[in-house]
Amino acid sequence: MSNYITKRTQDVTNTRNRVHKIILFLKNFRGPHSIHNIRAKTRVDLQKAENLAVKTALQSNEKVTVMGTTFQYRPCISGINNRAQLQSYIQQRSQGVKLKELEDAYGTAKIDLARWQATGRTVQFTNSDTKQIIVFWYFGRLRKHPIQTEKEKEIERKLKKKNDPNYDEEEEEKEEKKIDMSLPDEIKDNLCNHKTFPLIGDSIISTWNDIKISGSKEELERQLKEVNLISGQFTKKRLRQKAASTTGRQKKRRRISMSRMTLTNTHMLQDQELGKEMQARNDKLNGGNERELPTLPTNNK
Repeated sequence: MSNYITKRTQDVTNTRNRVHKIILFLKNFRGPHSIHNIRAKTRVDLQKAENLAVKTALQSNEKVTVMGTTFQYRPCISGINNRAQLQSYIQQRSQGVKLKELEDAYGTAKIDLARWQATGRTVQFTNSDTKQIIVFWYFGRLRKHPIQTEKEKEIERKLKKKNDPNYDEEEEEKEEKKIDMSLPDEIKDNLCNHKTFPLIGDSIISTWNDIKISGSKEELERQLKEVNLISGQFTKKRLRQKAASTTGRQKKRRRISMSRMTLTNTHMLQDQELGKEMQARNDKLNGGNERELPTLPTNNK
């Protein structure tokens, strides 16, 4: 019995490994593939009886499209075959797209997304509820050397020290001084309309970075009131108004519970037989609670 279980478990494991191997091949090499091509590339012959379970699993797998005797990988988003189509798909969705679905679009989609993320052409955020990374397209112009705050520079230096043992902080400061920020270098990737999106000046960026927001709510409200951005009424909590009654105050009706009600007037009941039964029950209960005093025997002389 134990040998049978061991063999059965090994067969299931081998089937899963072969299915995974074929799906990975179909994912890396998109397009329809015949059984002979799959056998040549993965060394798994789907025509053999021992691989019947593998063939059945591929036919029912949601990531595989079967067309006759050919098998093809099915991505999460169909119809995206190159970088231009991927760019158009992201741009048309202002609500963002899941990174996992975009990376599955075509073979080199992951490389293109990583390049856009490194240059700043795409922006990624993590959904706090689903923990999924959402990708948004940035339509504006990009700089090679963006202006950073001191805190951002310090974080970047710590990461470089941690990851690069040959990092020289003084050498990097010399390179930063050589950069002429009055004429910032622009990343020209031909993905932005320069007439629609002008390059933001250094003075505006520096002003934005120098703005410090107070940590407490009270201090922030005080500062906004000083420059007349908010009023005292704005900060007060709004109270919900009660709906006005046109009929005036009405007395609340008392709810009658029939379960707590003891009926004694049987003539009020429509059914006389039911009234007699209830009257007999009440008489029985009342009679059981009364005590009869014993009488003394009398002597007859």
